Formats: sequence, structure tokens, C-alpha cells
Amino acid sequence: MDAKETKETKETKDSVGAIQNYVVQPVMLQILPSSGPYLADTFNVDAAYSVSAAQLTVLMSFMIPADLTASQVSIKQYFDDHEPYELQFYAVYSSESSSPTKQVNAKFKACATDASGTPIDLGAILNVMTMVVNSVGPKTSRGIVNSVRVTGS
Repeated sequence: MDAKETKETKETKDSVGAIQNYVVQPVMLQILPSSGPYLADTFNVDAAYSVSAAQLTVLMSFMIPADLTASQVSIKQYFDDHEPYELQFYAVYSSESSSPTKQVNAKFKACATDASGTPIDLGAILNVMTMVVNSVGPKTSRGIVNSVRVTGS
């Protein structure tokens, strides 16, 4: 901590920069965007498929009410075998809060099976759609689609 940095600003930087790791839960039902007003969209989305590990890892940032903790958010995954080149991920929380928001930086690995236990070819996924969902209302963000990049490792 340098002379200009207070304890409070260091804690804020640490919490904003920290990455929250999540375990993904496959779900049977797709979540469609609600009508506006919308929640803030996900941002800083980076989806990468590792050929050597046969694993799809997603990094994304999103906003939640400041009075919630990152552990009060769950990441849900939806796969439709009629659209075998896209996976959908939802950052889901439940809050009636109207407090200011704070940033959560999430990291998670895609589940290699859908909610019924059927295998998903993660190497065939070309796009991921990410959305924030507040189950109170319900309210959602619009849903953002990003391409998956492929890496050797």
C-alpha cells in the first residue's frame, strides 16, 4: 500500500479485481430476456476452449446489488441440442434491493453434460451467451453472445 492508498481503497481494489470461482449447474429450462428495464449486461467475457484439456472456461464480469455477496450468485448453464454450437450461462441471484451495484468477476468451467446427463461436445461450441438474472421480478440483462476462442493448452 503506497502513501496515497488508504486501507479502504485497497480493499475496494482487491474485491473488484478478485476472481470468484463458480461451479456450474446445468438447468433444463432456457431463461429468456425479460422486457425492460434491463439489468446491466455482462462484460469482459472471455470464453476459451482448451483442446488439450477438452475444457471450456469462461471469465465474465457482471454487476449485483452491493448488499449481496458473490457467494449469493449461482451460475446456471443451459444447452439445447437443437443449437449444438451455443451454450448459455446465467448469473442468477435473488434480491429486492435497490442499493448501488458492485462488480463480480467470475470464472467457471462449462459442464460437459446437460441437465439430463447427456454429453455435450464442448469442442463444438462456437458461441456462449451470458445473461444476468434477478429471480425477483424477474429481471434480466439482454443476453450477450461472444465467440469461443480455441487454445492448444
